[in-house]
Amino acid sequence: MGAGEQEKVPEPEVRATLTTSHGKSHFWWWTGLSLILFFGLARAWIGRYSINPDAISYLDLSDAFLRRDWHNFVNAYWSPLYPIFLGIGRLVLPTSKHWELPSVHIVNFAIFVGALGCFEFFYSALRDLLVSTDLQDDTIPVVGEWPFFILAHVLFLWISLDLISVWDVSPDLLVSGFVYSIAGMILRFHQNPSWKLAAALGALLGAAYWAKAVLFPLGFAFMACALMTTSSIRTAVKRGLVMATVFSAVAGPWVAALSLQKHRFTFGDTGRLAYAILVSPGGATRNWQGDPASGKPAHPTRQVYADPPVYEFAEPIAGTFPPWFDSTYWQEGRVAQFNLKAQVAVTSRQLLFYAEMLLHQENALLATALTFFLITGRKRTGQTIARNWPILLMAAAAFAIYMLVHAEPRYLGPYIGLLWLALLSPLRIPRHLVRVSGYLMCVAASVLLLSVVDNTARAVRDGGPYSAMQEIILSDHLDAMGLRPGDHIGVVGGVGLYAARFSRAKIVVEVIDASAFWQLTPEKRGIVLQRFSQAGARMVIAPDPSPCPAPDSSWIKIRGEPYYARRL
Repeated sequence: MGAGEQEKVPEPEVRATLTTSHGKSHFWWWTGLSLILFFGLARAWIGRYSINPDAISYLDLSDAFLRRDWHNFVNAYWSPLYPIFLGIGRLVLPTSKHWELPSVHIVNFAIFVGALGCFEFFYSALRDLLVSTDLQDDTIPVVGEWPFFILAHVLFLWISLDLISVWDVSPDLLVSGFVYSIAGMILRFHQNPSWKLAAALGALLGAAYWAKAVLFPLGFAFMACALMTTSSIRTAVKRGLVMATVFSAVAGPWVAALSLQKHRFTFGDTGRLAYAILVSPGGATRNWQGDPASGKPAHPTRQVYADPPVYEFAEPIAGTFPPWFDSTYWQEGRVAQFNLKAQVAVTSRQLLFYAEMLLHQENALLATALTFFLITGRKRTGQTIARNWPILLMAAAAFAIYMLVHAEPRYLGPYIGLLWLALLSPLRIPRHLVRVSGYLMCVAASVLLLSVVDNTARAVRDGGPYSAMQEIILSDHLDAMGLRPGDHIGVVGGVGLYAARFSRAKIVVEVIDASAFWQLTPEKRGIVLQRFSQAGARMVIAPDPSPCPAPDSSWIKIRGEPYYARRL
């Protein structure tokens, strides 16, 4: 037997190893998916009464969708796809006051299951790309081994439940599903840049924009990631035209609706407004009345009393709390000015946040990556990781765009998953270290899983995070006092917003500073309440006045809750 033939002896053995690993992965696939679904369902049930500020607007938009009230549904701040899903869910699920939030979290769990399916699509595309490569050398691709399967799926679980969560009434889980699908589609396109896959990717990017406006500019970056994988400029141009055409066809109707509403081209004003508030001089202000640094509002909320400031906003915006239902209307005229010092400060703060998140909070993944890099060697590590550059570029684009304004873990969750999997999946481990590497990946997965278990146990102990039960009780008392759906109310100190939603009332006037309100003399407080009444409010809700004296008998203390209410 010649020397050349001896070098081919290990080939069948390597293939047998991969086949065996795939068989093991089949068992771990069912076990892992069952575990993921169990934790997702448990979190959804534990947090079935969880609520967050964005929930009010998304639920109001789902109401508009069900009423076919397109005038109020078209909103330049909130994206439409998540409210559409909420509306569809509410067609088949209970929508009474005490069942509204549990029904919402059933929809969130369904989105979680969908995101898991999208992650499976991405993982399958990643594995097919990397395992199908030449296996003539004496190494094993990490992505072909069942411990990596466990690590990848526990990473998905940790990202979905700890960084994003099924508790928030927000589209972030929905966005994560789109991100995984887009990444998987780019990998498929990398292997076969057909016009069908180009069209599918364009449609997927267009649909993702309906889930969150930031995916409009990121969509073009992701198109570029896909097109750069083609073998020739001519092919890239042809496929790029297909992608752009289909993307425009899917995204275009929403862009047109927003642009007609605002009488200018826009794909959404969320980013522009966030930049103007968080980066430009002027800063964030509720009931913005304008100033030299930030501009002059076209139609501000109306100040009807000076000390303390009382703001009225009954018309023309709908929703439970109009200033939050469409902040782009009230903030129209705000100027997003570039200021180098402010931009550097914001970018530096975001970079520190990235470092804290990636190097400290995810130290188990970092330790695993560094160990694998040492095992595989610097030269081979660079060569193998470079093969996943489209996925790395996707993550980098997202990190870059959020770095300019504001980043949160829930925004970056899926891109963090892409980053770590792109770094770890292409690595090839020497055959004699496969068992050790498997143990290492299982340890990293165990650390992430322990975090999920710990946070789940804490939520059980605390009775669920951000519970709205107190606000539901307040809503019940307000209804007993005579509040009816469609009634207008006023609030003091920002309390009662969720209760107003549960009672289907509309907040039309507010005093932000509760302490200043309670410190007023009874005569001046009466003047403020008169302004509330003139704004159309039938009832006012305020927090407990402590340490100020208790109010007179016209105020009703909500039994067992830190609220007072009064009919006007």
